[in-house]
Amino acid sequence: MRNLVLSTLGILLMLSGCNNTPEIVYTTTLSYFTPYQVFPEYLNGQLVSVEEMNYLASMVDGEVVKGELMNKEIRDSLLWSQNFTAYFNEKGEMTHIDRYYDDNDTRTWRLMYKDNMVVYAEFIIDDTARYYFDPIEYTELGFINSSKYYRAKDDELINSSVYTTNDKGFWTGGSNFNAEGEKTEYYTLDLNDNNLTEVYKVYNASDSLLSEVRCTYNDKGFYTKAVYMEGNGEVRRTNDIEYTRYDEMGNWTESVVYDLSLIHISEPTR
Repeated sequence: MRNLVLSTLGILLMLSGCNNTPEIVYTTTLSYFTPYQVFPEYLNGQLVSVEEMNYLASMVDGEVVKGELMNKEIRDSLLWSQNFTAYFNEKGEMTHIDRYYDDNDTRTWRLMYKDNMVVYAEFIIDDTARYYFDPIEYTELGFINSSKYYRAKDDELINSSVYTTNDKGFWTGGSNFNAEGEKTEYYTLDLNDNNLTEVYKVYNASDSLLSEVRCTYNDKGFYTKAVYMEGNGEVRRTNDIEYTRYDEMGNWTESVVYDLSLIHISEPTR
């Protein structure tokens, strides 16, 4: 899981109706198979692509100055996930996402859909599928229910998961099992009225709390603070986020993340 990554926005496609037809409102979701995962971000408009590039930053004469692009060594030291580009089709479905681990090291999730639901996903490294999810199953209402994760080389089951959702289909938790079917851990998501994750808790199979993340959001639905805690309640990290630029749709396009004595900056590259 990423420590709450930041996205930059690609091209927006808009459709508007005639005088007697309500305007079509599009929302693009970053969640499954993206670094956002359990902290989905809901973006305004139908996106062709979403690109995120994260940089180190420093404070110079009271101004935040962008520094070098984070490489793997920096991200690993900060527990930060990869930069990425996610691509969407005309239905708003994410078809694939390129995650940039390091120079000349791009790894890709490719997704297949049926009735607007992801039913198969494979993880590709050096043009070869290394892992895959199959099947990804849903309830009769179309809410995600379970998945199985395999090693592609020998079709060996690695683990499986079951998921819970609320009555609107938003993810509220899940349990993970090893290849022998033994529960290894489970997690819960507490959502606010806008179905954004406010509290994320991870437990081991014996019901002991392992970790917790608490988030707050602004009126646009973007998180402004994240507090990371150990299972005993000890705070190990706090991120404060300042959004410094928005587009005409109300999506943020640049932000600064304050992390103790470190500052990170994200901005669009289009």
